[in-house]
Amino acid sequence: TITVKPKLHTNFKNAMVPDGQDITKMDRSKIQYSKFYIPGKKVTLVDKVTFNGVKVGQKQMISGTVMTVDSNGKPVEYKDANGKSVKASVTFTPKTPNGTIDIPFTFVTNPKAITKLVAYESGKYEGEDQPYAVHEDINDKGQTVTPRKPKIATQAHTDTGKTFKKT
Repeated sequence: TITVKPKLHTNFKNAMVPDGQDITKMDRSKIQYSKFYIPGKKVTLVDKVTFNGVKVGQKQMISGTVMTVDSNGKPVEYKDANGKSVKASVTFTPKTPNGTIDIPFTFVTNPKAITKLVAYESGKYEGEDQPYAVHEDINDKGQTVTPRKPKIATQAHTDTGKTFKKT
């Protein structure tokens, strides 16, 4: 008998969710996604987790934590605008051994921590202590969302119609 160890693969993106909307109740086909976020703003980052080889019909939980890097390049938990770690999880019972599930993280980004955000995940069966799979790679571009600093620009117009721009 060959036993296949379950695997997780992810794609982490910023869902452009209008204020007051609940992403879990929205038509996912109408959501626009980005690999960028604006520091200091409320975001809903969606981690699309692809699972392979899991037990069918057994309740499980996939948990995620938003990570970043410290000044030495070491992975650390990201702290939101309120100084709290950003975590989310989804409990489900798969009908097939392979599939996808979305884990939404909604929080206000820290305007002082303008850094890349990386999703770490683990999958665990109900009643078991050890995860069946862990996906933690601080350099995985598929798990990364990066900051986009807003630009401020000024335009001046002269009486002769000439335009000057300053960014």
